[in-house]
Amino acid sequence: MPQRLPSRQLEVGIVTVTDLRSEDRWPSFVEAARREKVLSLLALRMHLEGEASAGMIFYSSRPHGFGRDAMEAAHSLAAEASKGLRLVLRIVSLQETEENLGAAMASRTPTDLALGVIIGQERCSYDDALEWLFRASRTRNVSIRDLAAEIVAAADEPHPVRIHFDH
Repeated sequence: MPQRLPSRQLEVGIVTVTDLRSEDRWPSFVEAARREKVLSLLALRMHLEGEASAGMIFYSSRPHGFGRDAMEAAHSLAAEASKGLRLVLRIVSLQETEENLGAAMASRTPTDLALGVIIGQERCSYDDALEWLFRASRTRNVSIRDLAAEIVAAADEPHPVRIHFDH
């Protein structure tokens, strides 16, 4: 029977296998563990935020290798490690957000210039130009950024080609 920690410590999920010699779940894993002379294990689900998940597994070469003290120590270690993992995940998330914002800002200038070209040529509102850009992007199956770059490049020619805008 798996040992349980007090309820205040159950925030981390626990799975114990006290004797792999009589375990019939996870046949491939059990076979590999037995080859490594693992006879019991303690698996802890670490508490993370969002969709992230992680776990920590402790192995013993003895059956019933995890008593109450070992389980509490393992739980404490997993709880501390999860704090570090949460911090790393936050940092990675912030870096991804920064990169995404940078990419958005980099594509904004050409898009704004393209909208200016459309407004100037068609004498239309900003909203009409924006709608045209979205529609043309979908119709041509190109990104707004690429389409905007084409429009700006065409407008920058010595004898600019008039771009035809369908309303």
